[in-house]
Amino acid sequence: MSTSTDVLLPSDPALPVRRLTTNAAVAQWPLTPGYRGFVGWLRRRCARVRGRGVLVGDYASSGAAVQTLMRLLEAMTAWVAEAPPQPQAAQRFGNLAFRAYIKIVEERVPAFFDAAPPALRSQLRALLVDSHAFGHPTRLDYGTGHELAFALGLWCVVVSGWTADEDEEDELVLRVFARYLELTTLLQMTYRLEPAGSHGVWGLDDYSFLPYLFGSAQLLDGDLGPADALKVALDPASVAVVAPADLDAAGTTTIARAWPAGGAAAAARHGRPAGSGAGALRPPAPSASSGTALTDLYTLSLARLTLFKTGAAFSEHSPLLHSLSTFPSWTKPHAGLHKMYAAEVLGKRVVVQGLSIGGWCWGLDDGDGDAAGEVRAGAGDGSEHTHLATAARTDTPGDTRGPVTPAPWARQDTQMAAPWAASRARVDEANRQWGA
Repeated sequence: MSTSTDVLLPSDPALPVRRLTTNAAVAQWPLTPGYRGFVGWLRRRCARVRGRGVLVGDYASSGAAVQTLMRLLEAMTAWVAEAPPQPQAAQRFGNLAFRAYIKIVEERVPAFFDAAPPALRSQLRALLVDSHAFGHPTRLDYGTGHELAFALGLWCVVVSGWTADEDEEDELVLRVFARYLELTTLLQMTYRLEPAGSHGVWGLDDYSFLPYLFGSAQLLDGDLGPADALKVALDPASVAVVAPADLDAAGTTTIARAWPAGGAAAAARHGRPAGSGAGALRPPAPSASSGTALTDLYTLSLARLTLFKTGAAFSEHSPLLHSLSTFPSWTKPHAGLHKMYAAEVLGKRVVVQGLSIGGWCWGLDDGDGDAAGEVRAGAGDGSEHTHLATAARTDTPGDTRGPVTPAPWARQDTQMAAPWAASRARVDEANRQWGA
């Protein structure tokens, strides 16, 4: 018998709007069914990816949603060649060619979802295009808010019923999200995108958060401990990056090639000296020194981080991530990352204010229509698949909003202070909080 808790969402969701523009709205969001469903879905995915690696290679047998998203990400990788970076010398961040690239994205992305469920199309356009899930063309930056927009898009794909079962939902993380990180890393390096809302040396990562959350879940109960993950990630032979000129005919990155494969000119075009090393999200082979194949998002993201932060010891440019490497296991770091994500990403107005969200990311309100949907988010025996089904709401006469049943994973942790906000004391606080 299923032990899941139902979360009611509209079957005909409202058109997305930028509603998270005030502190009051951000404080209200955790109380909504859409937020609770999304957070519950993240926790369910973390529980199911334990001990599993990222998925690469052929996806012809995957479901329609996964195939469509993968084709989109591969096409977007190929489009980089159509908007080559402009000559840039004095400016540290932001190549203006990124605006031309995003214009291509805005024109071509919507057509990829013509076969998607009708109610899903407006939600995906709002999250992937209007919320700038691949970076902001005006500010020429990218950060955790943009990453959140893509993750919410995956959640909407699930709510719409476009995925058939939980295996496909897991594939959204292990294949699609991993491929998204590959693309955004390429965009960050190609166009020198500025970190959006970076905490600098006291932040977790200038660009990302979710790969550390999913990745630490992958490593729970595994043989690779926190200290081992950092050691492997810092091995120069661990990963490889390619320039846009080195994309294969299908538009996918050939990770087996080292960064200098495109030549000194290609490396210099991306602001990196020839022979400067490598780093992407899917290495092709085990690390030379450890013999460990990198198949988790956590270690891969640590390796990617070394592309952007050089010239100092890892403990100096990323003290919080370094502190996580001192834990004997992944249990406390993973639990702490859940709390930090709620506080520092979902709970920060400056991060979420650019999101355009509709009924599936918010829930039931007067603008969401008179019909509701029932989303069953897995929370128990592993047999549940999140889905949308029409449901009538007759709480009281004339009340079409319907009851909202609190989910067991919907405890509010969003008031937790950020452990890395401005000083070394925040890192020390994180260590105390996790029992280090």
